[in-house]
Amino acid sequence: MPGARLLGAFAIGLVTVDACAANPQRAPSAASPVAARPCVAADSTKGLRASALQLAGEFRLTMIATGGARTGRSATGLLTFDGRIGHASIALDSVGAIAAGDIGSRDPNRPGVLLVPAPNDSASAAGPMLRFGADANRTDIRAFDSAYLILLVDAITTAGFSGRWRSGVGTQLSSGHFCADRIA
Repeated sequence: MPGARLLGAFAIGLVTVDACAANPQRAPSAASPVAARPCVAADSTKGLRASALQLAGEFRLTMIATGGARTGRSATGLLTFDGRIGHASIALDSVGAIAAGDIGSRDPNRPGVLLVPAPNDSASAAGPMLRFGADANRTDIRAFDSAYLILLVDAITTAGFSGRWRSGVGTQLSSGHFCADRIA
């Protein structure tokens, strides 16, 4: 009978493999534990030239607080870009960040995330900036004094991009660094 048990286990294994091939697994969600590279601060002293095309796609965004009330905490979510506009899904309050409006907005006139290109002058070492919040990114008016969240891009590779972030409203300020790893 040991041979029959072995044959039965082998048959179950084949059915399991066949079922997995017929129903491929979806990409892991942002909430599930996913092995990602460690998020370390990028060197912000290097000059950077980037285009919106390099930032297009879907990314796993990790924000780490290094200043403010939530120093030492991190949050991970999703960031999607198509050209200069995008949207995000991440628990900003986990790191003490505040955005002006909905960061998940897909409205092209009020996107959740807007890519603000770097200045064109060659003397500037600044890279592009990502501005979060539909109210901050409205095309019909400009906010003068409100909450803000910006991500300053310091490094870009084929695997993603990274840099620093700053957020605040009134006297409540927070800051840190971030990594955006491309999701294949």
